[in-house]
Amino acid sequence: RCHWNAALAVTHEQLARLYQDGRGVPKNDERAAQWYRSAAVQGHTQSQYELGARYQSGRGVPIDYDQALTWYHKAAVKNHAAAQYSIGALYTSGLGVQQDHETAIQYYRASGELGYAPAQFALAQLYEAGIVVPKNLAEARAWYAEAAAQGDQRGREQMTRIDRDGPVSRQ
Repeated sequence: RCHWNAALAVTHEQLARLYQDGRGVPKNDERAAQWYRSAAVQGHTQSQYELGARYQSGRGVPIDYDQALTWYHKAAVKNHAAAQYSIGALYTSGLGVQQDHETAIQYYRASGELGYAPAQFALAQLYEAGIVVPKNLAEARAWYAEAAAQGDQRGREQMTRIDRDGPVSRQ
């Protein structure tokens, strides 16, 4: 039974992608969201993340930050790096939650340690600026380097800039 549920969830996620991209069916964000929800309810991690992203952006569903956070959390506890980063971004911006940089940095760190370049870049920026964490140029450079190693061009540029010029003045 478990195997069939997992297979059904994967099939529903694939249908969601077809509607999302308009491959073989007319592009339809609402139908894509319905199929993502079906797969997400069955525990499909990527679909849980995708549904959270849709609630955050309003793509195929009304914007609902509580729902976004709920679905992101379901994926994040299963070490989905993009979901962890997205939770951090919500806490950084204060969208749907009280702004909390300390909580944000915990999620960014978890995501960054899984190799997610946007989280690594965000951590580098926080260390370079001294936001929530003590200002630490070496730590910032290390996180920029991690992002660059994942192919992140901004990380490579910032790492090069630090090596050449030192930190950006934040006056």
